[in-house]
Amino acid sequence: MEILVGTDYLEDMYQEMVRVMPQHDVRRCAEAEVSEQVHSANVYIPARGPITEADMDSAPGLKLIQQFGVGVDMVDIPAARARGIPVANAPGEVTGIGDVVAEFALFHLIAAGRYLPMQTQLIKEQSGAIPMGITLFDKTVVIVGMGNVGKALAEMLKPFRCRIIGVKRTVSEELRKEFGIDKLVGPDEFVDVLPECDFVCFAVPLTDETNGMLGEEAIDALKPGAFVVNICRGPVIEKEPFVAALRSGKIAGAGLDVFWIEPPDPNDEFLQYQVAATPHSASMTDLFVKNTAALVADNVARVERGDEVLYRVDG
Repeated sequence: MEILVGTDYLEDMYQEMVRVMPQHDVRRCAEAEVSEQVHSANVYIPARGPITEADMDSAPGLKLIQQFGVGVDMVDIPAARARGIPVANAPGEVTGIGDVVAEFALFHLIAAGRYLPMQTQLIKEQSGAIPMGITLFDKTVVIVGMGNVGKALAEMLKPFRCRIIGVKRTVSEELRKEFGIDKLVGPDEFVDVLPECDFVCFAVPLTDETNGMLGEEAIDALKPGAFVVNICRGPVIEKEPFVAALRSGKIAGAGLDVFWIEPPDPNDEFLQYQVAATPHSASMTDLFVKNTAALVADNVARVERGDEVLYRVDG
């Protein structure tokens, strides 16, 4: 079978898929070339590349759209459903992505509070100055999204004695008690809890409801000097008011693994401030890549045999 990966720069992911599926023709292309390359594919792996209704119509042999991870926001799911093309993802409980992304979120929380960009700049300048860091200990952390990542992060924060406020679409007292969350609220109460928080971390999928969730109203409600971490999707934060808050110091610092345009412009204003930035790399670890490649290979084998694929997200 011909398997097309819709990005040309996740080298370790690509090589692992080649290794676990040597019997198939696994190839890749740049995101901008997907429309030109997808026509002969039997399986398309979006990674960070899109696939549109027109792309599907140009690929008569397409039998599966399989994401290498959780997010499928780049897939036109109604178009796939209308054409009978199954869309599947790789859920965190199988791949371990919840743990590895939560680990990276914890790194970003610490890096933001310890002003990592400033620390690095002081070394470059050979300065004797030492910034006063803000620790996580005994702080209030708002975790937006209590899926696999959010729950794992809540567990990791326990040794820091944090007061944790979770934001989840469906509020469950059982979930709150199980993960030792001090308060669990729905999205309609998100802005109300922000004056209490020292750190806020976004771990939600990008949907119509979460797009621009940290906008002007939410930023105005933030406790002055709070830190913001985003390890899910860039547009969850509304860019203009966010950059203005960094400029004014209302937001003291941030940790971003995702951006509004990827890769971001290295001259973008937000990088002038206390932002620890990483290139959408939270999941790229040995654990996640190995487990997910095995899951993808299994679903490809299921398609080849004519069996039902696992982890469908297309309804």
